Amino acid sequence: MTKAKQDEPATVTVLPESKRQKFNRLAIHRMKTALKRVELIKNLADRGSYEYTDDEAAQLVRRLHAAADDVEATFRSAARKQVDFNFEGR
Repeated sequence: MTKAKQDEPATVTVLPESKRQKFNRLAIHRMKTALKRVELIKNLADRGSYEYTDDEAAQLVRRLHAAADDVEATFRSAARKQVDFNFEGR
């Protein structure tokens, strides 16, 4: 080989990421982030460090449940949107 060819950078072919691969990559990252944030909210339960009412704690928990329910509903509705079309009577 000539010196010019040895100094050239190697060509790297990057394959496009599939929708499945993208989902997995983003889901793992976003779940890790969300779970870390939930842990931080959980730390607020330490009455030695924080003062709060039972009503305030209940509000936090209700909102977290509502957010989780919203995520679940979104996934369920996305699955329902993939229904095939057919004319009536066929």
